[in-house]
Amino acid sequence: MTIDEAIFHAIEVAEKYEIASKGKEISEITRKGCAKYAAEHKQLAEWLRQLRKAKRLLGKAMKALNDSSCNKDCRQCKWNGNCEMSCRFAWKYGDEVSALIGDENDDEP
Repeated sequence: MTIDEAIFHAIEVAEKYEIASKGKEISEITRKGCAKYAAEHKQLAEWLRQLRKAKRLLGKAMKALNDSSCNKDCRQCKWNGNCEMSCRFAWKYGDEVSALIGDENDDEP
């Protein structure tokens, strides 16, 4: 399931339970439960939207880091190989970030 599919699903569930929470044929306890469940799914959808945006921004940051190198000889650098570029002109967290953001390409703003 993609993030977009999860967002859609959470919104869909929230809408169904919001409608159910207004039903007159169910008990007050059930109405309150449905309203709570709807609110929880709305919150989940919002968190997923934020995650999607964070992944997109992290992907852009990763690309910017990989497109720029420090152009210094690590042996003469004041950081002496202890910089985050790890002497390979690549961000040392690059593989971890790539695994986190995955293959999804979310180009929306």
